Amino acid sequence: MAADYPRGRCVRREAALFALALMLEAFVLLLLCATRRMVAGHDGFQYFSLQYYFLNDAAYAGEVPQWLPYMTHGTVATWWYAIQGSLLQNVLLLAARALRTVHFLTVFYTNAFIDELVLGLGTWLLCKRFFASTASVFFVTATVLASSMWTTQPWYNLHFYYALPLILWLLHRFLDEARWRYLALAANLTGLQTLGNLPYFLPVLTMVIFVYALSYASLNRHLVARQVRALSWRWGFAGAVVVAVVSFGAAYAVLCVGTDSILNYNDGRNLDGTTPYSVFMTYAGNLDLRKYFELGLGFSPALDYTLYMGVLSLPLMALGLVRAPRGSRHFAIVCAFMLLFGCGTFVSSAAYYAWPMMRFYRHLALVCCFVKLFACVVAGFGLDHLVARGPSRRFANGAGILLLVLAAGLLTFARDGTLSVSLARRLVRHGLVRVEQFLDPSLLSFALTRSSIFALAFGALLAISGRLNWQKRSAALIATVLAVHLADLYSWKALELKVTTYGMSSQEWELTRLRPMPYVPSRSAGLIGETNPRELFLQDRPEKMEGTYWSTQSFLFEDELGSDFRTDHWLAPLDDLLRVYSGQPVRQKKVPPLFRTRGEFRFPIENRAAREVCGATGKVQFFRVAHEGRDEEIARHLARPDATGRVLLVDSASVDDVARRRSQVRALAPIATDEKLALPYEVRWFSSNRLDLAVDAGDREGAWLVYADVWHPLWKVTVNGVERAIAKANLAYKAVWLDSGMNEVRFRFHSRALSFWHAFFAIDSFTWILILVALTRQIGRRHERGEAQR
Repeated sequence: MAADYPRGRCVRREAALFALALMLEAFVLLLLCATRRMVAGHDGFQYFSLQYYFLNDAAYAGEVPQWLPYMTHGTVATWWYAIQGSLLQNVLLLAARALRTVHFLTVFYTNAFIDELVLGLGTWLLCKRFFASTASVFFVTATVLASSMWTTQPWYNLHFYYALPLILWLLHRFLDEARWRYLALAANLTGLQTLGNLPYFLPVLTMVIFVYALSYASLNRHLVARQVRALSWRWGFAGAVVVAVVSFGAAYAVLCVGTDSILNYNDGRNLDGTTPYSVFMTYAGNLDLRKYFELGLGFSPALDYTLYMGVLSLPLMALGLVRAPRGSRHFAIVCAFMLLFGCGTFVSSAAYYAWPMMRFYRHLALVCCFVKLFACVVAGFGLDHLVARGPSRRFANGAGILLLVLAAGLLTFARDGTLSVSLARRLVRHGLVRVEQFLDPSLLSFALTRSSIFALAFGALLAISGRLNWQKRSAALIATVLAVHLADLYSWKALELKVTTYGMSSQEWELTRLRPMPYVPSRSAGLIGETNPRELFLQDRPEKMEGTYWSTQSFLFEDELGSDFRTDHWLAPLDDLLRVYSGQPVRQKKVPPLFRTRGEFRFPIENRAAREVCGATGKVQFFRVAHEGRDEEIARHLARPDATGRVLLVDSASVDDVARRRSQVRALAPIATDEKLALPYEVRWFSSNRLDLAVDAGDREGAWLVYADVWHPLWKVTVNGVERAIAKANLAYKAVWLDSGMNEVRFRFHSRALSFWHAFFAIDSFTWILILVALTRQIGRRHERGEAQR
């Protein structure tokens, strides 16, 4: 098709089509922003709330959060920083002060657009290597972008694979040009994309890259061997190795700094984060092929993935499997491999034992997004064949009849509400979460009727095209087919967005502006309700609560003793304290505390001493004297029936000699019933990483200040500008000795290593944004035909 036009016209048309594919997605995001549409819940809301929290705190505190004070009595922010990231977000966190007047929803959807640009650009460049027709490249790119509905699941249904096409294209360029720089870029992007993903995605992504490379090399042995022989194994190779080591080392470091004291009680996982074989092979179910029925139904009932690619993709996939050039059949091989991997077959079992780090992964059913990605490319080969030769009458008649039969079946289901609801229930079973709105018969009827109309349209188009002079009318027919295909995809997408987003009220809109985070002086027994306006986001819409996690407390600026949300991990000092109140020995890491019920964190509110110790009467407390002992001794005293919680017990190993000489430190017994002091104090500054207090200790010799926020070795404290040791108080919290008179106290959590890696990823992300811009400007200027396909 491209050969029919002069070179300049081909360049302009290719650039215009790529721009169209991006503009369609940009228009959708602009519309969502203009109409103030908010992600309705599930992981989409968690992603939104985490990005809001990190950017909001960075905007007003001037630094990236390394600590989260409103989660499980305080915890490290390391993992949460990683999973909320994106290319643009990584950069904005270091320039957040300039965004104080920008509404966060605008930032959120701009972040999403950059991520979609990575996916769209990579898909376009990769497909351009293998397809003769620009129309086929456009078809695949537009289909991949439109079918990635991430509003309820940004991780599995976008971030899991959004960088993969660009990584694969870079690997091809590495072989084509024998330049190690492309391998270095591919390794760097693989490491960088771990930010914004769940950490255990990496083994699956690297396995897909390996299977792709292996299958491509096996189908193109002579070509690959010639290209490998052309490589220079000198400084370029050494540089690529260094970049790869630094990229993966940075990803590892940013996930590990300060996390050695995290205890993970995630259901179905071992304490070290690995997944037992039996859980790996069955977790959440939905492993059979029934979920792929969505390909022909035109609605997506699962919250975690969407598989619909348009009705036209079905016959084109069948044609692509048969007509794809031999050297390009690795796409079908990878598609089949991931299909078997996601169904809990022998492939899954072999990968669990053979592939590095695969034991950290679970949720086999959700790798279906990779199947969809490679199936789109296979369908592109089908369209590429049609553009070049036109549809044979046999194919046109067969595909037309199948689509007409599909349309008739869809209409049958659409007319029977009971039948359609039963179908929707059967597509999502076991532990996966369903979009409950798709159990509404009227909505299902509309969705199925819509799909049947497009099935009829494509059936008629294929039947007609098989009877026309293809050489004379190919351009008009292809344009018509693509236009109808886009109408199919974006009418489906409009329906999906309607049920997975909602229009924010004026109050919700105002609440999601960036603003200083307030200090909450005491922990509450549960959600505060009307006293916290941010809980509006959890009210009146049950779907918002589906899959809500304990990170929501940070977004709510709410500090609970327990958590009404799913809670999977907390720090070891708090774990020791919880075990005291559940009658378990401290440092026993085999059985989760009794307060974790169905994933929720249930605090012993009825225990008055526990409420005192854990900050229900105030997170900042003062004591006349401290009693020191080993953790096991402190645990026994805290567990006594006559314990009041109004006595300070400190770990003797954490009290330095200077503090012991200058302060009132005594043995554990005897213990008075009440040694608390009521001292006036003022919070001068509060942010994720810092708490500044002004305390007047009066004319007494001094006093102990306790901050009921979990102890961690990276916390430092200064009193009147002089650094002091932080004692571990009551097994879990922080305490410091104050001088007489006025004390200026500053608690600060800071890791130089984390700050360095935050800056590293910001610079790396900004560099990649520039690379994306440069590659986008090259669209249409350079042919990327692979020699294996000539």
